[in-house]
Amino acid sequence: MEMESEVMNREQTPGQELAKLFKEAGVKTRVVTIGGGGEFEEAVILEKTEIPESRMIRLYRGVSHLDASLLEQVPYALRGETDEKTKKPEVLEAVRPEVEALANNPTYANLIAYVDKVRPYLSEWAQSKLDEDLERFEDDVLSGESTRRTLVYKQLGHNGGYADRDLTPYISASTDLSEAVGYGQKGVLIIDMPIGEIEDHFENEVHIKGVLDRKYITAVLPRKLGISRSNEEATKEARRVVGKVDENSNAYLHDSEALVHLRDGKRALLEEVDKVQWRSDVELLRERRVAKLVTTFPEAKVDIVVARQEAGQQGVDVYTIVKQNIFDMYAKRATAIGRNGINLENQVYKESEYGQDLKFDRNKVSDKTLIKLKERIERLETLERERQARRKEWDQP
Repeated sequence: MEMESEVMNREQTPGQELAKLFKEAGVKTRVVTIGGGGEFEEAVILEKTEIPESRMIRLYRGVSHLDASLLEQVPYALRGETDEKTKKPEVLEAVRPEVEALANNPTYANLIAYVDKVRPYLSEWAQSKLDEDLERFEDDVLSGESTRRTLVYKQLGHNGGYADRDLTPYISASTDLSEAVGYGQKGVLIIDMPIGEIEDHFENEVHIKGVLDRKYITAVLPRKLGISRSNEEATKEARRVVGKVDENSNAYLHDSEALVHLRDGKRALLEEVDKVQWRSDVELLRERRVAKLVTTFPEAKVDIVVARQEAGQQGVDVYTIVKQNIFDMYAKRATAIGRNGINLENQVYKESEYGQDLKFDRNKVSDKTLIKLKERIERLETLERERQARRKEWDQP
C-alpha cells in the first residue's frame, strides 16, 4: 500500500500538488484543467469568501516557487537575507509597518523611518549597500525627482525572478500575461485587485503597494517543467487556462477602455501630488545632509545660523551654502601649501578607482567632492610638513 501511495503521489499534477499544499495552509482551492500536454494546462483557483463590490484590475506575476509561500508575496523592502537552501528571503516582520507606510504614503520622512528601523536586521554588507542606495536615492530627489517616482524607477531596475532586497516597498506585476510567462520559471499568479492599491508606471508594468493581500489572488497557473516552448507559444497556452479561470471564478474586472482612462487620470493626479510633496521632502533631505556635513567636517566650524542668513541673502538653500563654505575653507588652506600655494582649479580627482577625472568645482560641489577634497588637502599638507622638516635638517650646520 505504501508503494501504491508513492506512485499516486508521483502521478499528481503540479496543480494538484499545489492545491494540497494550499489546503494544508488553510486555503480552499479547486483545480481546473484544459489538457493539451503543454507547459500550461491547469489552474489552481482560490476560493474567495468576499464578492468584489467594485471592478478590479487584472494583473499577472511570474513566480519561481510552487508552494504555500505563494500566498504571501512580499516587497523588496520587507526581505532580509536569502536562505541558501530554499533560495527564499527571510521576511522581516518587524519592519512591516514602516514598509506599508512607505508604500501607501511615499515620502522622504517615511523612507528614513524605514531605513532607521531596518538597519539592525541587516548584515554589515547589506547595511553598506543600504547606505549606498540611500545616497543615490537622495541625489535623485535633489535633482528634482519625487520620492514616489524615484521608488518606482528603482523598482523597475530589478530583474524579476531573484530573491534580492531593496528600498522599494512594492511587488512587481504586469497587465501583460506574456511578460509574466517570460519571468515565471514555475508559473504565473493571477491577481485581481483595486486600482487604488497599485503604483502605476508603464503601459504594462505596475507595482503592488506593500504586501499582497491573499484575497486578491484569483489563481495560480503552474508550469510543467521539461517542456520547451517559445514564450509566444507558452503564452497562448496560458491564455487558454486564464479563460478557464474566468469561467470558474467571480472576477469583476474593468473593461480595457475604462481602465486606460482610470490609469491616465490617476497618473496625472499623482504628478500634481508629487510636486507638492517634493518641496517638503527636499527640505528635510537638505537638513539631514547639512547635519551630516557638520559632523563629517568639524574643522570647518559651520555656523548654521550664519549659513541660513547667507542662504536667505543669496536666494539659495542652506545645504548649498554649507557645501560651498566648506569648499572655500579647503581652498584657502590649499593656498598655504608650497611656495606659491595650490590652485584647486588645477587639481583633479576620481570618485571611484576606474572613474573619469573630475575637477574640484565650487559650483558643482557634492558631499563626495568634499570628502575627496578633504583627503587631498590633508595629504598635501602632510607632504608639505615633511618637506619642511627635511629642509630644516638640511639647513642645520
